[in-house]
Amino acid sequence: MQLVGQCMSSVFGIPETDITFARGENSKPFCPGIPIAFNVSHSRDFIAASFVPNGEATGCDLQADRPGYSQCEIAALQFTREERRLLEERTVPFFLLWAMKESYVKFNAWSVFDMPSFSVLPIADSFDLFSFSSNDCTYYLSIYPAIQSPEIIAPFSLRTEHI
Repeated sequence: MQLVGQCMSSVFGIPETDITFARGENSKPFCPGIPIAFNVSHSRDFIAASFVPNGEATGCDLQADRPGYSQCEIAALQFTREERRLLEERTVPFFLLWAMKESYVKFNAWSVFDMPSFSVLPIADSFDLFSFSSNDCTYYLSIYPAIQSPEIIAPFSLRTEHI
């Protein structure tokens, strides 16, 4: 959480000494007394964070594409029939769909066990979606809701001198 505090201090000008962290519903972190919602995710060597300065909720998820990962088993447990169909047709990459679902779960302070109960397809336009490659790996980043704001800090490498 130190990195989140550093980002909040740098972007919003809040002294790091004024930033404390607590946990809310389903252990979702927040900063008491500071009206900035945030969410953090990491995958391999990268971290992503979304910040919303009005205190509204936000959720983000970053996933590295992992070849050989047992996607069929996970999809059968966590995705709706319509989402599984898109995966079978190879319309949507598995880890992009997973990132969308998890960012929505984090936005709502739900659990991953809630994933089979909803589909992100009807609200797909509400996400900020990014992909990038590093070291022969594709990463997918999803932020919900789409906030298209300079306050989004995403993604950056964990392998930097500043961390």
